[in-house]
Amino acid sequence: MKSFSISTIFAGAAHLLSIPTGLILLIFPVVPATEIISNSQGFTQSIQSYQTILESNFSLSLPIIVFPWIISGVCLISNLMATQKSSNNAIRFRWKLYTWGTVLLMGTYMFLSPTGLYYVPVGLLLLLSVIIKK
Repeated sequence: MKSFSISTIFAGAAHLLSIPTGLILLIFPVVPATEIISNSQGFTQSIQSYQTILESNFSLSLPIIVFPWIISGVCLISNLMATQKSSNNAIRFRWKLYTWGTVLLMGTYMFLSPTGLYYVPVGLLLLLSVIIKK
């Protein structure tokens, strides 16, 4: 049986953690929204409520949920491929660059996305994976 390195385990944990995070965004109302109750003669009543990701961004909900899962999967695969001892150093270095690229993409996603805060643990696990791998 092959044993995995700690960095691969962290990348796998990040990949597995991104799935329930996306499901939480689908099921539970966590995205803040403002609903207008009445709008008549210059008087507007609105309330602050929370919506699921499907209710707030129906057309963009699938890419918002799937993108971190794909990014963490690419980090996991490139982490596995960088541990191959049979390949030459240039190819291993390229796979390590892919892992750094996934961390940069995930950090950008967490910063720009309205639901990026929920993916902070995934981003931290990916960062730990890359730092341990060096």
